[in-house]
Amino acid sequence: MQIISIVISILYFITAGSYFFYLLYKNRFFSKFSFFSLMISFFFHSMYLLLQTFIHNNFPVISFAQSLAFFSWLITSFFLYILFKYRIQILGALLVPVALILFLTGTLSPEKTIIQVLPYFQKFSLWLPVHTTFCFTGNAAFAVASCLGIIYLIQEKYIKSKKIGTFHRFLPSLGILEELNYRCLIIGFPLLTLGIMSGAIWAQYTIGSYWQWDPKEVWSLITWFFYAAVLHGRLNMGWRGKKQAALSIIGFMVILFTFLGISFFHNSYHAWG
Repeated sequence: MQIISIVISILYFITAGSYFFYLLYKNRFFSKFSFFSLMISFFFHSMYLLLQTFIHNNFPVISFAQSLAFFSWLITSFFLYILFKYRIQILGALLVPVALILFLTGTLSPEKTIIQVLPYFQKFSLWLPVHTTFCFTGNAAFAVASCLGIIYLIQEKYIKSKKIGTFHRFLPSLGILEELNYRCLIIGFPLLTLGIMSGAIWAQYTIGSYWQWDPKEVWSLITWFFYAAVLHGRLNMGWRGKKQAALSIIGFMVILFTFLGISFFHNSYHAWG
């Protein structure tokens, strides 16, 4: 499996590099090569997760590396959807490196790749895949929203400075970016809500308690309140445009701390290894 993970990392690195050159030169060759390379990366990534499922006979979120690989795969899936529907290729220059970094973080953490099936994982429950799928899919939507927020802020800066050049014309309009950002938020929030609810049910089934005030549970709740505030501000206080974009970026930073920071620096029954 280590060889496969190295191949996937190399493929994502090539894809990220191709999108970077596409961003610089707006060349049709890099556009086509980036898409081709992305599809190959996604295929191998999907096979990797399937192999992990069959080899360990469990949903591929048992180890830290597996969870990062699953999260990375979902982010790539969201990007492919946006690519096919909206043709926003420039998003790949941000999202593919994010997917690569997440995948590499797990691969380069040997102590986190060891599959230690803890007691609460040994007890079979469909709530585990339900809980993790909801949470990671919601977080992937928030990751896309944050990248759209970054592009929005770049585009907005170009427009305000009145430096209308090739790069400016290459970016989607502010209206499209804001709308897609909002759609990602309204997709991610209910998924995060369902993830927290299903996680509580899973916890009750496996450890006999709906809520442990575990560090990751607490920060997941903080994340939920943050995005609830963002959506409330959008609907009732006019938090649009630049403010919505900036809050989307901050929100994803909170998610990364919740997922990576807690796993590395806090004792948690959510932490692997």
